[in-house]
Amino acid sequence: MGLVKQLNILLAMNSHTTGQPYRKMTKERFKKCLNMILSPISPNHEDLADDGFLELNHEAGELYGLIHSRYVFSVRGMARIYAKFLAAGYGYCPRTLCDKQKVLPVGISDIPKTARFKVFCPRCEEVYVPKCRANNVDGAWFGTSFPHVFLKNYPNVVILPPKVYLYEPQIAGFKIYGKRGSKFHKPCTEESHGTVR
Repeated sequence: MGLVKQLNILLAMNSHTTGQPYRKMTKERFKKCLNMILSPISPNHEDLADDGFLELNHEAGELYGLIHSRYVFSVRGMARIYAKFLAAGYGYCPRTLCDKQKVLPVGISDIPKTARFKVFCPRCEEVYVPKCRANNVDGAWFGTSFPHVFLKNYPNVVILPPKVYLYEPQIAGFKIYGKRGSKFHKPCTEESHGTVR
């Protein structure tokens, strides 16, 4: 199956999930978009004033996102993400008990233009808003399953401590029973406390 045919299938699936109109990409349009992606020349003021150029630029951005979302799952893509992960390119987990665990990129949705990418901590298995400068990247460029596939391929990147660090509130060394933050806490209900008048 040709690359343009595969791209048209991906674009049709994308338009079906987003509800946006789908326009079949021709080989000529595909080549123009690809040349725009690979071009080292930045657009000038005349290009930015042209509606045809802006439409082509928009399509090139969608094409780049589709290519990127497939590339990160390839062997080369995983290796590049692994190198960036080791260099803490996506940052660290903001949770104190994770002890500066490096995080991985993740998308909240596989549908483009739904949400920006977030970061996933493999230690606490939570998703956070990234603190890096490139936080305006679409989450669909990584997808919802990327960190889990990455951890299947690189299982030794996260070394869990032998003891699970759970914070338990204490006063003078005694655990607090039934208070917020305690593992014995039971949320109040109207039936258990009644109403004060």
